[in-house]
Amino acid sequence: SIYNNINGGQEENNNDEEEIDENAIKKDIIQTQEELDFVENRLKEINYFKNKNIKYQLLYKGTKNGDKSLYFHTKVDGIRNTLTLVKTKKGARFGGFTSENWNQVGGFGKCDIRAFCFSFNLKKIYNSQQNQIAIFCSDGYGPYFKGTNTIFGIYNNFFSQGGWCDYTTFSYSFGKFDKNFEITNGEQHFNIDEVEVFKVYTD
Repeated sequence: SIYNNINGGQEENNNDEEEIDENAIKKDIIQTQEELDFVENRLKEINYFKNKNIKYQLLYKGTKNGDKSLYFHTKVDGIRNTLTLVKTKKGARFGGFTSENWNQVGGFGKCDIRAFCFSFNLKKIYNSQQNQIAIFCSDGYGPYFKGTNTIFGIYNNFFSQGGWCDYTTFSYSFGKFDKNFEITNGEQHFNIDEVEVFKVYTD
């Protein structure tokens, strides 16, 4: 199983470069090859992923590693180029990519022109805007894509508290929504079924 390596120590998880089988990455939140291609095609617009064979290493899985922000940060901090995937109890599936790491250093917000968020349900990409904060890094929260508004964020206790979206129709950080909270299928506050975070890398 691709999930065997996540039960070991932190050092083992962070250094294990074993490739995840594409059938395995899409078996849970990503459900089809088409959905994986949808994300990969956007990743390949980033200069260092262009024309490369993209691989994934599972760093954190909420139902396996625990639902507190502490466990998320223990697994992912210090690692650049991560892909976050979320599935809600009501069936919304969405996520985000950042080339920055999730460590809180100095302030909370980090600009990242390479960052983007996406909705599988709508097959829509939301690109980070130039010179705008894209992610918010805090030990008290999980993955949190925001600048002036939160496109999506996860509270300290992932499964009991869930997450939220403040993004109505416009944000300086990620552009335009056609409907309020559309990335989360209209839910401002959502309950979480699963969260996965992968390191994205190449040969």
